[in-house]
Amino acid sequence: MPFGAEVTHDAPALAVVVTFSEALDIKNLADALPDPDALEAATLVFVLPYVATAPSLVSRLFATFGVDQRPKVSRELRASALVARGFVRVGAGTDPATRLDLAWGYAPDEDSA
Repeated sequence: MPFGAEVTHDAPALAVVVTFSEALDIKNLADALPDPDALEAATLVFVLPYVATAPSLVSRLFATFGVDQRPKVSRELRASALVARGFVRVGAGTDPATRLDLAWGYAPDEDSA
């Protein structure tokens, strides 16, 4: 895992993909994230870099040639939305195994409250 995100096979974790309207600004993106107080303490939440879109013939054609045409949400916007929503230990980095640009945060626990 990149730069300090810790995942074990039994730890609670989830990944979030957002839509175009949710990726417009920090407020919309923060509102699209789960409420950290409703999650199990120390749940790791990843916000993925790509906007959810319906697959198209053109995008599939580009993908066969290794060209990624998917719209992205900036790392800064994703990390800022995690902070705005109330997540702690927020970080971001590139996963060395998948080369995916990730932003993450943890639901607060007793130590971080």
